[in-house]
Amino acid sequence: YEVWASQAALDAHMALPHMQAFHARRMDFLRRDLEVRRVEVLLPAALIAQ
Repeated sequence: YEVWASQAALDAHMALPHMQAFHARRMDFLRRDLEVRRVEVLLPAALIAQ
């Protein structure tokens, strides 16, 4: 899994050239397509680490 600070941060990552190239060829590497699930973090990791 991956954690992104915001939708804007994820969008910026997905717009990178290497991610665009991967997305175009993803089914060459995957058995099934990606599934993206958005979740709301109730307790930020910074608080857990204390």
